Amino acid sequence: MWNKHFGFGKYYYKDSKGGGHSFYMTGFTIARHGFTLYLDWWNYKKDIEKIGKYKLTGKSCLAIKSIADIDPSVLKAVIKNSCVEMKKSIQKRDDELYYMRT
Repeated sequence: MWNKHFGFGKYYYKDSKGGGHSFYMTGFTIARHGFTLYLDWWNYKKDIEKIGKYKLTGKSCLAIKSIADIDPSVLKAVIKNSCVEMKKSIQKRDDELYYMRT
């Protein structure tokens, strides 16, 4: 079960070079050292500071060593708000959903 990805929702985005990619709106990976959540966290840095022990990497990775190190209610709110905001930012083009990452 290690390093399996579990994702929820789907969107397409274009990178800085114009290439198109798909990814899930939010999800997680479980590993021996903890777990990583994938979400658009950069709009929620102040809220994330209240979570507990974590590490931010890349544009969408929130690494947590142990569920005991965090406040689940804050994490739930960040995940929910991130998904709601992402859905508002999605544009429909050619019958596909696009989220424009910056």
